[in-house]
Order: sequence, then C-alpha cells, then structure tokens
Amino acid sequence: MPRRTKKPKKPIIPKFGATASVVRNEMRAKLRTNDAGVADQAYRLMSFRPEGFQFMPQFKRGIWDGYKSLYSRATGEFPGGLAFRLVEKLVDFDVNVSYEDRSVALDPLPALQNGSTVRELRQYQEEACDAGMSKRRGVFDAATGLGKTEIMSELTRRTACKTLIVVASRDLAHQTIERFQNTLSFPQYKGTNLYGIYGDGIASTGLITAALFQTLQRRMTPFCTVCGKKGKPGQGRCTQKTGKLVCAGVMDYDVVEETQEWLRQFDAVHLDEAHHVPAITWWPIINACPAYWRFGYSATPFKSDKATELKLVGATGEVVYEFKAADAIEAKWLTKPVVTIVKSKFSSVDYEYGKYTDAYRDGIVEHFSRNMLIADIAYATSAEWQVPTLILVQWLDQGSMIRHALQQNGLKVEFISGHATTTHRQKSLKALGDGSANCLISTVIFDEGIDVPEIGALILAGGGKAEHRVVQRIGRGLRVVPGKEYLAVFDFWDDHSKFLLKHSRQRLGAVEDAGFETQELTVKETLARIKAGDIRRSP
Repeated sequence: MPRRTKKPKKPIIPKFGATASVVRNEMRAKLRTNDAGVADQAYRLMSFRPEGFQFMPQFKRGIWDGYKSLYSRATGEFPGGLAFRLVEKLVDFDVNVSYEDRSVALDPLPALQNGSTVRELRQYQEEACDAGMSKRRGVFDAATGLGKTEIMSELTRRTACKTLIVVASRDLAHQTIERFQNTLSFPQYKGTNLYGIYGDGIASTGLITAALFQTLQRRMTPFCTVCGKKGKPGQGRCTQKTGKLVCAGVMDYDVVEETQEWLRQFDAVHLDEAHHVPAITWWPIINACPAYWRFGYSATPFKSDKATELKLVGATGEVVYEFKAADAIEAKWLTKPVVTIVKSKFSSVDYEYGKYTDAYRDGIVEHFSRNMLIADIAYATSAEWQVPTLILVQWLDQGSMIRHALQQNGLKVEFISGHATTTHRQKSLKALGDGSANCLISTVIFDEGIDVPEIGALILAGGGKAEHRVVQRIGRGLRVVPGKEYLAVFDFWDDHSKFLLKHSRQRLGAVEDAGFETQELTVKETLARIKAGDIRRSP
C-alpha cells in the first residue's frame, strides 16, 4: 500500500492594502496583523523541514507535511533576528508594514571606557568591526585563521559593556581570555575581576567572561528530584522507566533558573563557531541571553540546510561581513593550502547487509594498510621535509595504531584527545611548535577554534562526510608563518566502500568549493613528490 503524504497547503496571498506591524526587542519579535495572508507568508518565510522528517511517524501517516516554523501562528512571535527579513518580504507584497525596535542599550561601563588595543588591526578587521557596530548584531562569515578573536576584542573595546563569549572547547576559553589580556588595556579599571572563565572547573565571572558551552548546556538541563535523570527544557515530570513503572518525579529547575539569571547580566554576547547555534543544545542558551549586542563568528555559518540559516539569523542577525579563504589567500593574509587526494587500491570492505558503521570501522579505523600509508606519509613529511605534521583522526584506536607505527620508526609523537587535560594539550602544542615533537596526532577536538600555525603538513586521516568541517580543519594551519610557503594537506580517496566513497566525494567537493588547489595522486606519486621535496611538482 503506497504511503500517504500530506501535501503542503497552498500559500495565501496578502490582500491589497493589508497592514501589519513588527515590534522587536533584543531576542524576540512579534507580528500584529488581521490579514491571514500576511500571517501565512510569515509562517512560510520561517518554515523548514528538519533533518530526517521523512522517517517521522506523523509524516509517514500523512498527518503532517514535514514542515516546522519558527513563527508561531498562535502568538505571532518569532526570533528577533528575522524581523528585517520579514519586513522586506511583506513590502514585496505591498503590505503597509510598520517596524519598531524596542531594544534598550545600556550606557557603557565607566571601567571599560577609553580602552586601548596594542595590536593594529588589518583593514578587513577594521571593516568588520565598523559593520558590527553599525548593525549591532549579525554574523561574521570569515575564513578560519583570519583573526576573529581580534575582531571580538575590538568590538568589546568599542561597546565597553559586560561581555559574554561562548566557546565550544576549554582550550578555546583559555586561549580567548589570554588573547584579550595580551591585546586590550583598560586604564580606568582598578578591580581584579576584569576577566573570567566559566567552565573547565572554573566559575569566575568578570566584566569579560569566556563561557564553555558544555557547562552552560548542563546547567540549562533540568533533572528529576527522584531518580536524578536529566530531562528536556519545559519537561514537568520524569519519564524514566524501570520495567513497566514510570518514575514521574518532579523536574528540578532551580539550577536552570539560576543559569538563566546569570545569562541576563550580559549586554553583549559573542558566539564562537556560531554554526552550532541551531543545535537543540545551543538554542536554549542563546535565547536566554537578552544581550543588546549579539554577534556570531563562523567560517561555515549556514552549512547547507535552511533550518541552520533561519535559527542562526534568528538568534544573531544577518551576515554583516564576509571574507572568504580564497580572497584571504590571494591577499596574502593566509597561507595557500595544496590538497592532495591520495588514491590507493585497497580491497572492498563492503559486504551484504553491511552498515556504514561497519564500513567505517573496517575501512578507516582498523584498516591496517590505510593506517600504515598514513604513517608513511607522516614519516616522510616529518623526516624528509622536517616540518611539524598534524594528523587528525576521529577514533582513538586509529590514532593509537598510527602512533605506534611512527614511534617504531623513531619519531617523537604527541597524541591528545578530548580526555586530555588542558595542561597536557598546551604542552603537546608547545612541543610541536618548538621541535621537541615531530608529529602530533589529535582527535577532532581540533576541528574548531585551535590554530596550529607551525604545521607544514596536515593529514586528514579520519574520513567522514562533514564537508564544512573539512574546510575548518584545513584552516587550522593556514596562518602565515615566516618561511612557510604553503600547507600540504593529504586526504584519501576511499573507494574501497560505497559509503566511504560517497564521503570522499563530498569532502573533495567542499575543498573545491572553498577555492583550494587540489590534485589527485597515486600512493607512489605522493611519496615520490614528498621525497623530492615539493608535493606540487613531479620529481
């Protein structure tokens, strides 16, 4: 029997002479209108189909068309960052629409006024800051390595208000505060709590605070007073089952309310790696912070789905400044990457009824020949070129196998993962930079935020399909360093599985879309060029 599918309703066109008003504050906006067509256009403008909608029971049964919307038909409310987009849409339909912004800007803090910076900004950083001050909210779409922390610090100096910086890793929290301390000076501030870190075992709130997202997320999650199970925002009773019995304990929101109150004290919020905002775990956090100044930073802000775009724009605003990697490389602000796709001939790891997880384990993580090839390339770049080499993996088992092979060949190898302490990570990075380690193997904790400018070779050993992450990973080593002519990047054409081949194509498409130079070489050609001293030329 064919599956029933509920068809989307036909759009309603606003009537001629229809009127509407849009009122917004720091976080939310509201549409007031008596015209059904105006409300319908608002609903459609903010509609999207969530990932996996086709597998949801309501869609399969034909009682839902698969669309969700950030616009509430019942209340007329929606995320404030979409207000301008809605006004423009209604104007296109000749709707007589009024707009009012009720956001309230507080006076600058005297302690932060007349601050100065010791670092001269580049032209594009000045332009980005000017755009941010003009719009007071929005997204900076800038390639990895272009100094977003400098843009953050300059905006913090100019806004001179209590500022929250939300980051995705503990390394980045410490790195951000350190960069601010080395860049900014506030001569009028006489206290001791100028800077703070919230996370990584630290609960220090300053006038400028870097907060770890994971810490905020845990504190924004209610828990059952009976069994201790974590719940979902808005959940009243625990649904934990033991056999046929349901706990039904009351959910405790005391910590949630305390965290919400803590977030309300900030007048400016900066969201690092802002493409995470649409995730269900980030969304409640940014919506609990009614900051007047709201900025997001990402090299890949909108990925490829409409939901990401709508939620990110709703939380922060439209893109206010854009500077892509290809433009930065041409302007000599970033090092040029040369991406080599290594083509090998491995036996297929696919088998009947096999799943992706099986193919990834057998074809990537535990594939001996592939991992030994990675070790050969890493040994060649480290020994022949004598440049620091970074290898990115996803699973610890794969990293351990590669490390063992390199150590047997006499290389000094550092290996860090999400379990490593902040001190250990910093020590490993320092070892790679000062030459006491030849090679650094890391899990994907280096996907975002942590730059490793010293590396001359980057090996993407973990495969995977996340196209936007490929560009971010390459960006980790693109900062300009004296004597570094280009960054040699190695990825692999994994055609020994239909799943892995699809992901290889997606990764290749991502680096080509980013404007990076790419080439496809056999294993023999790759190793010969490394030995000859330049991956770009045949020996």
